[in-house]
Amino acid sequence: MALDHSRTLTQSVMQKTMNWMQQRGLPGAELTLFALCLSLLLSNTHGFGHGAECTRRWWLPCSFGGCKFYLDANGFLDRTGSCPSQGGTLDLHGQGIKGLREDVFSNMSACERLYLGDNDLYIGGLRAAVFNGLTNLKYLDLEYNELPNLPEAIFNGLTNLEYLDLHFNRLAALPEPIFHCLTNLRLLTLSSNRLTALPEPIFNGLTNLEYLSLEDNELPNLPEAIFNGLTNLKDLTLRWNGLTALSAVVFNGLTNLEVLKLSYNKLAALPAAVFNGLKNLKTLYLSKNELTGLPAAVFDDLTNLR
Repeated sequence: MALDHSRTLTQSVMQKTMNWMQQRGLPGAELTLFALCLSLLLSNTHGFGHGAECTRRWWLPCSFGGCKFYLDANGFLDRTGSCPSQGGTLDLHGQGIKGLREDVFSNMSACERLYLGDNDLYIGGLRAAVFNGLTNLKYLDLEYNELPNLPEAIFNGLTNLEYLDLHFNRLAALPEPIFHCLTNLRLLTLSSNRLTALPEPIFNGLTNLEYLSLEDNELPNLPEAIFNGLTNLKDLTLRWNGLTALSAVVFNGLTNLEVLKLSYNKLAALPAAVFNGLKNLKTLYLSKNELTGLPAAVFDDLTNLR
């Protein structure tokens, strides 16, 4: 119905314009050229060149099975068509997306990798239920979106998620239970945000996590039990945070940790037992701090340090 209306409107405008030009004696060749240019302009304005069903849609050069994606007049992502039953990747990276319609990913359980990085999602924000239909998603990229906050339930239902990239946003705080349902998560990147504090239980339940980056935030202190339960963690990055002190037990239980990066902070001293139990640690970065001395036995447990 909308398409027929647009065609009728276009034909009417063209006919009236042509009649007006003929009355003023415009030469035939110029009339033909003008008609062609006007036809192309009006067709594009009403979406004909993109197979649109209604006006003011900007179709994106990506699809997922029978799903076609477009931006509406406000820059919000929406879609038409049905989604495939086979797994696959949806790449929406760098498309100027300002927001997501709440049901844009509904019934998309086949999607396993979703790239939404380098967009403008800070304008419309993210609604709590927007990812609910992605029940088999394994990789979610939200980097470079300048997001200032996230709803508490934003990742609920993503129980198969393994990789979550949130770096280069403007997150200053995170709700305590935001990651609790991500029990299969293996990689979490929160670097280059504006985090000034973290709730102590924020990583509870992430027993499969292997890589965690909190680099380049504003975390002068860490709760002493913040990493409790991360028994499979292998790589922990805490550089560029302005850390001034560490609890003696902050790394307790990280028995599988292999890489620990603490450089570019403001640590002036270390507790003697801070690295106790890290028997699998192979790489430790402590450069560019304010250390003037170290406890005699501080590295005694690091038997695999290279």
